[in-house]
Amino acid sequence: MPLTYDQPAWWCSADPAHEYVMTRDDMRATETLLKAHRDRAMAPATPDEVRAIREWLHVSKRGAGEVLGAGANAFQKYEEGSVKPSQGMTVLLRLLKLHPELWPQLTGESRHQPAGQGPSEAPAGNGSGRSAGQPCTGAELRPQ
Repeated sequence: MPLTYDQPAWWCSADPAHEYVMTRDDMRATETLLKAHRDRAMAPATPDEVRAIREWLHVSKRGAGEVLGAGANAFQKYEEGSVKPSQGMTVLLRLLKLHPELWPQLTGESRHQPAGQGPSEAPAGNGSGRSAGQPCTGAELRPQ
């Protein structure tokens, strides 16, 4: 569940690594946003999310419950909304959404990965397309 946002800070324009210094006020500026994002990420999976992941893995409700240790009828209850999945089950489902190649390892099956693209991932690195460079020397710090 990637998150992109503007973080106020002082940064060195000559530093290709984009190192920065944040003040207490800079951190407070995005504290609420980050807390809301964390709360969403840690919230139990919704019935629609459970159903979408299970269907994307091409597995029955009973099969998903048995393989993931939730019980044969658990996914029926998750998907109708009468029971919320535990935090552990939510994390496991979201992990399988990101890495469907793990499903055959859980089931002992050897089969093709689910069709379609999984969620996109944030690019690695600092986002500048450049590797970390020399520390900022002699250049002025300025707010971003």
